[in-house]
Amino acid sequence: FQCKVTNSPYILRYLNTKHIFYCHEPASKILEPHYEDRSRSGLFKFLKNLLKRYFIRIDRRNVKNTDYLITSSKYNCEVLYKDFGIHPKLNYVGVDADKFKPLNIEKKEYVLCVGALNKAKGQDFLIKSIGTLQHKYPIRFIYSYSYGVEGYMEYLQKLADHLCVEISFSHLVDDVDLVNAYNEAYLTAFPSILEPLGLVVLESLSCETPAVAIEEAGPRETIIHNKTGLLTSRDEFEYGQAIQKLMSDNNLRNRIGINGRKNIKKFWRWEELGKEFEKNINKFLHKGNDH
Repeated sequence: FQCKVTNSPYILRYLNTKHIFYCHEPASKILEPHYEDRSRSGLFKFLKNLLKRYFIRIDRRNVKNTDYLITSSKYNCEVLYKDFGIHPKLNYVGVDADKFKPLNIEKKEYVLCVGALNKAKGQDFLIKSIGTLQHKYPIRFIYSYSYGVEGYMEYLQKLADHLCVEISFSHLVDDVDLVNAYNEAYLTAFPSILEPLGLVVLESLSCETPAVAIEEAGPRETIIHNKTGLLTSRDEFEYGQAIQKLMSDNNLRNRIGINGRKNIKKFWRWEELGKEFEKNINKFLHKGNDH
């Protein structure tokens, strides 16, 4: 993964050997509106914004020395070009379909949402969407960590209580429990804002559990609408209706789940994407070579 401080590894600017940089997203992503820290103001906020822009400049300078830039989605190709002025090569990342697989366990009527607790992951949007429904399905949140907003879990709980939506939280589950959760859930909700790709979607589909996501950024590439999942605009009522459609129709949910698993095995397995990475390495090594 990328450096948590400078985003791109600082050593890039000093490398004289041929090298490939696999970049998931640029540091400038922290300037997107949903990352804005509204809890601070005045001098502290001003200095923090200066520091952000300083690290963004570092990130850009580091990448300028990259021989070969690779990224994980078509959306990212566009974003990285705008940020770095370099055209990246596309090489999707995938899922271990032997680990994330269908299990013969009983389904439970809940909506699963996996991801760090943060405004960018859209958990509050999901709660509001469920809140528009007459039958308010329970939501299970599985998260690795919370960052960016203090008390975000408390905010989600208060929002859910206000809208009479039942929610629960699980922290840092292992892969076995995560696979079980994907298999238990009726569906996986993925309301993240401008997620570059979204491994959660791939993991869910690999377990034959449909995903409902927003038609933006990565999910446009990982979900085939009405075939392996559902895509909607960022509208709480529309998103809630999509969830209700899948939750209430067993045949539709099963059909989409089976299609999702087939699509994963055909296009998103690590084995095939690893071969694509090898091809990209060979293209890079023979770049400018007549042979």
